[in-house]
Amino acid sequence: GHYCRELFDMPKRTPSKSNRGGVLSSQDEIATLKARIDEESPARGTIPYSKDATVAFGSLPLSRATLQGLEFNAYTTMTSIQSGSIPHALAGRDILASAKTGSGKTLSF
Repeated sequence: GHYCRELFDMPKRTPSKSNRGGVLSSQDEIATLKARIDEESPARGTIPYSKDATVAFGSLPLSRATLQGLEFNAYTTMTSIQSGSIPHALAGRDILASAKTGSGKTLSF
């Protein structure tokens, strides 16, 4: 929303009904993200990536605004708890996880 753009000093994007200059409208972006989530969701009860894998936030079906906010705050790759939980959260699943303080749990949720 408006507050998020001010907080991260992001340019305001005008929603449109068409794809102008490669920028998706808000509705098209949401539809694209939902389709990716449906296609890429890990099986229930699985760990999507190996514990030592380096996984970029940009590889997940996240909105442009979310990715811009992550990049603005220098978050580029996920911690183990993040790569293990965020794909399940995007699929709308409940998550029960534990990890050490400072491991990135709060950013995951």
